[in-house]
Amino acid sequence: MLTTARIERVNHLPGGKTAMAFEREGELVFRVLKTDVTERVATRLTRLMQQEIDSGTWTQNWPGDNSPGQPAH
Repeated sequence: MLTTARIERVNHLPGGKTAMAFEREGELVFRVLKTDVTERVATRLTRLMQQEIDSGTWTQNWPGDNSPGQPAH
């Protein structure tokens, strides 16, 4: 069950990417380059995603193990 989602601003991502999603059971993290999203936007998007989770609108069907930082497919 998805319990948290958030935007993380980072300095670098592999392969020249500007954003990547990482997930593990119960958690989804979108890592986005700091140069491409402001702190204010990241905070607002995090709040909106969490509202969707809390309302039951957004769920996770994830069969993986609980190892951290698995890139989403």
